[in-house]
Amino acid sequence: MAFTSQAVSGPSKKTCFMKNVKTILWQYSLMWLLIVSCAKDPQINLNTKPVLSFSKTSVKIGEPLYVTTTGQKSGTTVQWTTGPNGQVWSSASQDTATFLFTSPGTYNVKALFISGSGMSAYDSSTGMITVVDSIFTDTSTIHCNVIAQMNLLPNDQVNLTPISFSDTGLIFVAHTQDAYSHSPILNCGGNLPPSGGVFECDFNSTLLFPCLGSTLPAPAVGIVSFTSVTIGTFSLVFRLNGNAYQGSVTVSSTQCLITWNNKSVVTIFPLTIQKQ
Repeated sequence: MAFTSQAVSGPSKKTCFMKNVKTILWQYSLMWLLIVSCAKDPQINLNTKPVLSFSKTSVKIGEPLYVTTTGQKSGTTVQWTTGPNGQVWSSASQDTATFLFTSPGTYNVKALFISGSGMSAYDSSTGMITVVDSIFTDTSTIHCNVIAQMNLLPNDQVNLTPISFSDTGLIFVAHTQDAYSHSPILNCGGNLPPSGGVFECDFNSTLLFPCLGSTLPAPAVGIVSFTSVTIGTFSLVFRLNGNAYQGSVTVSSTQCLITWNNKSVVTIFPLTIQKQ
């Protein structure tokens, strides 16, 4: 019996090759359309998390920290927060904030990002800053040959924090509520050491350092050091823009107890500090 060979019907190699090429081209076109669509659609973003940038990884007590955020949506409102013993000053554009801390420790700095059309935050970013147990004194400013003096704003406020009481004296960190540019240093005059049983410090102006100072807004910061502190009760006077605010300080061998009633213009907190 003879067998006759017959070709099996089916697609040729050329036909299969053409189909594979068409499939690859179709997939490539689809991928390209997806990439273009993602680029045009503002709602699609592979990395929408805003980033915080710190001017330093650690600061001293009373040293301004500058934090900047980038990557937020256009028209976003930024709300800056931090923990206790820290205060915040936001720039006009809100993408930069200045932080000031009056106690050592580790603090979280947080930025909430709020859409222009909504009231709730759509995202947030957090960073950590270490405040070392040392008082800030910006010695670099002594090399600046351009120093400007600016009167404090009429409605400014001054906040004082006692940070040290020892045999060498009673030390406060003082800072304004309003912000000034060029690394402002708060001027303080008066009875240092005390005269006639009165501790007095007068705040009227701030020094600015255009040749070295940052242009970012910051509170004017100063160190108030009352020396020759002996056991007893003394009058405590702080003047701001010519107006006097008065209380008292009672010194014992173990602590200083401050009596102070003003809570809006010149504030002091805490009112008790232990001897070190």
